[in-house]
Amino acid sequence: MCSARRFFETAVGDFEKVLALQPYLESLPPHPKGELLAALAEGWSRLGELQKSQLYLTRMVVELPNTPYSAAATARLENPAAGASITCLGCHTK
Repeated sequence: MCSARRFFETAVGDFEKVLALQPYLESLPPHPKGELLAALAEGWSRLGELQKSQLYLTRMVVELPNTPYSAAATARLENPAAGASITCLGCHTK
């Protein structure tokens, strides 16, 4: 198995655990919530699990309206091949 694939499998598994253990996800500010959902969307995408990736992108649109995360997820959903950036949006963008 390719080491990159193992890395993404581990990362996605860890982020799924964080999501499952996060009892107050709805009350999180947009930055940590957006980064968590975006990490899951990106990880599943890189593993070729596009339906799982789209699930998290859709959650970003619905649960984080009027944020950079919603805009980025919408762009990715509309044109997956363009590879619009969906992570590091809260503090690394202007």
